[in-house]
Amino acid sequence: MAGILSEGYFNETSTVTHNPYHYSKVLAEKEDWAIAERRDRWDLVVIGPPLSRGSDSGSLFLLDELLRSGDLFFGVPNLSFATVDVRDVAAAHISAAEVPSAKGRYIVASKETAAFVDISRLFRRLSKSALVPNHQLPDFLVRVVGPLFCLTQQWISRNLWGQLHRGQQPKFHRAGPHVSTA
Repeated sequence: MAGILSEGYFNETSTVTHNPYHYSKVLAEKEDWAIAERRDRWDLVVIGPPLSRGSDSGSLFLLDELLRSGDLFFGVPNLSFATVDVRDVAAAHISAAEVPSAKGRYIVASKETAAFVDISRLFRRLSKSALVPNHQLPDFLVRVVGPLFCLTQQWISRNLWGQLHRGQQPKFHRAGPHVSTA
């Protein structure tokens, strides 16, 4: 299964009991939009970065710890991650502050997502550790063993799928808004 990731997408599946952290982020952004509707003095700009990568990325540190732990030795689930370089996130925040026409939601991400198995294979090659998995587990096996890793069947059914692709999205730069197809 594949899907398109766009600025129009809101996470509507997380709840207080299912992915409460993600749910809190959605509630916070929706409240931001409600406040922005009542204010005339400024425009709200939301920068939505996915898995951030860079030379000193906390996201990559956590991923590295997970992969090197040996817990996933037999393989990784069929997950894909939208990624972004932390420098691109910083540049987007600067542009949001400097470009008067910037308003709305922006997903700052690479055009294509990265499959978990591909990320794992890269980590394995770089770390030269046999504990880092290089296989993707069949979905049925993830459904069976997922609860041992605190994954609910609800989470598994909503997250095991193929590639997400970022749609053609508006971007802004110091020169003004334009559409990027990269």
